[in-house]
Amino acid sequence: MTRFLFYVAAVIGAALAIAGCGGDDGDETTAPAAPPPVETTALTKEELLAQGDAICGEVNAAVGALTAAGGGDETAETAELYTGMVERLNDLGAPSDDAAGYSDFSAAAEELAQAHNDVELAADRGVAGEVEL
Repeated sequence: MTRFLFYVAAVIGAALAIAGCGGDDGDETTAPAAPPPVETTALTKEELLAQGDAICGEVNAAVGALTAAGGGDETAETAELYTGMVERLNDLGAPSDDAAGYSDFSAAAEELAQAHNDVELAADRGVAGEVEL
């Protein structure tokens, strides 16, 4: 009896699967419309500064925690934190209402990240005293 119920369930399941596959009944179906692109608006200078300060605060707290914890190679982790910070800051974009000086800021942030990456590389090579910042 158990085998019979199993076969009946299998046949019913197959029939439902085949029916669910549909067929060409002549109706033209259209693909669902793609969602409209999300428009991002540039931040104002005030918003950029507030969000930038928050990002810098998070990174500085993380770097402080690494330094306080000690225990070895904080250099690589610090470099990664600063590189991530620069990426996040650059993702914010130039302010919509006052972009003067933004390119200088962005370049300085890139230099900071590069300096930390140089320190990490030098530490990995064992030549930390030879790095110019």
